[in-house]
Amino acid sequence: MPPSPSPDTIPPAVPTTTGRRRVARRRVRWLVVATGLAVLAWYGLYHVSVWRAEAALERRDTLWAGRWSTLARGVGWGAADGQLVFARAERRAGRLAEAKQALDAAARAGAEAKLVERERRLLVAQAGQVEALGPYWDELFATAGSDGPEVSKAYVLAALARGGLASAKQVLAAWARDFPDDAEPWFLLGRVHATGRHWPEALVAFEAAIDRDATRADAFEERGKVFARLGRLPEARQALEQAHHRKPLSLVGALELGQCLVKLGEVDAARRWYSESIARLGDEPALLSGLGDLELQTGRMTEATALLKRAVAACPEDAQTHYLLARALAATGHPEEAAGHFEIMRTAQKPLKEINRLIRSAEEGGDSADLRCEIGQLVWQYKSRREGLDWIRAALVLDRGHATANRLRAEYEATLATPSGPQGAP
Repeated sequence: MPPSPSPDTIPPAVPTTTGRRRVARRRVRWLVVATGLAVLAWYGLYHVSVWRAEAALERRDTLWAGRWSTLARGVGWGAADGQLVFARAERRAGRLAEAKQALDAAARAGAEAKLVERERRLLVAQAGQVEALGPYWDELFATAGSDGPEVSKAYVLAALARGGLASAKQVLAAWARDFPDDAEPWFLLGRVHATGRHWPEALVAFEAAIDRDATRADAFEERGKVFARLGRLPEARQALEQAHHRKPLSLVGALELGQCLVKLGEVDAARRWYSESIARLGDEPALLSGLGDLELQTGRMTEATALLKRAVAACPEDAQTHYLLARALAATGHPEEAAGHFEIMRTAQKPLKEINRLIRSAEEGGDSADLRCEIGQLVWQYKSRREGLDWIRAALVLDRGHATANRLRAEYEATLATPSGPQGAP
């Protein structure tokens, strides 16, 4: 018998044409299955992420709305729903430029026109461009849903700018009822009461905001200002310091705390606070003037003179600072230099009294574009150019077509933009 062939000498089988086709078909089938599973996975991930983002928006969870909507936008390859929910999340988070870009992309991708238009109106409202929403407020409130706080805040801020305190209170009451754990309606209600000089009611509202969110530095700051108006200076100091520990005080808050420390007789603490605030906020005229006045009161005339000269250089129109500087110069043996500053204050006495009278008139119900414009012109000339421009802009909130206010705004803005001196001074 011939010997059996060794396994090592058996030649490998050569696949037949039929076998190769069978393998190829099997690979194609697996490729089709894998592709189908990938499509299903993508489809599922995309729609789940859109759904989860929308759910987070409904429960007002900004953090997770942002995360899920970012995922939806990424896996959606520009799909309309992903772009739209991303736009909503960005708007809710206050990133309005990003929200607008995503909304434009959603419109180009074929998002439902009605939804895009609603989102555009919400974006306009949240950006504070409320004059364009006159005919649409009722619709926005009727369809607000979880966007109710944003719609309400936009309306309230517009009402405050126009002096519509009664309508603002009505909206805030509904907001607080629909979102009982939200601190914002109480904070804004405090601002409404403070605008009307209803200090006890403002205090209650700010404290209600703090009860709901103890991290609100702005609520502590506003509560401190109200305590100061009520003459409760130790409590004002405590509230302002609590605010500062949470977030550095605004310029107004810093001034309020400095004045509070002076009234409490805490001279060294007031001096340190003013100095720290100037280091943090720069040569703000009001801070320089406040510290200069303190040094004047405590007999440190050299220091007072130096500070008040800096304040006058930063805001040459402020007659009160000229008066303080005149006193310091006279006390340090410079009567001739002091005389010019005394004269500025003498000329400004009647206009300053008129400013106070006009502001009281506005607060008591006589507010109008004409009145705001008149105040703005006097404030610009005798107190602060920046504040004067603010009054002119406030006049245009009431009447966008006010000829004098439009002319003065253009003139004042051009003056302040001129880099020839502090606040655009010559």
